[in-house]
Amino acid sequence: MSNNVILSDLKVSLNINTDDTSFDQEIILLVNPALTILHQAGVDLSVFELDKETKWDDLLLNPKPSVKGSIKSFISLYIRRLFDPATSSFLHNTLKEREDEYLWRVIQGIEYD
Repeated sequence: MSNNVILSDLKVSLNINTDDTSFDQEIILLVNPALTILHQAGVDLSVFELDKETKWDDLLLNPKPSVKGSIKSFISLYIRRLFDPATSSFLHNTLKEREDEYLWRVIQGIEYD
């Protein structure tokens, strides 16, 4: 992931050209519930609504290095699962299990780190 701008990084993970703005609003609308999930899990967020310029470094109040990567992975998988749903139930379940695992790792990192 490249320039630290959340929207750009999510586009890359969705195989969307970063210059293509046609899906920006849809992606942003999907990120906001992911931020709510993270907040309810105990993550101290400084941003609760994403905009086109929000950076990963702006997202967290007290970033713990041990959970920062898991937060990025959780958001990326959450967005991918909703933005581009899997055509098979096996792939959908695999993505959901990975998403749940990253959320669990975030919670564990917050509680025990």
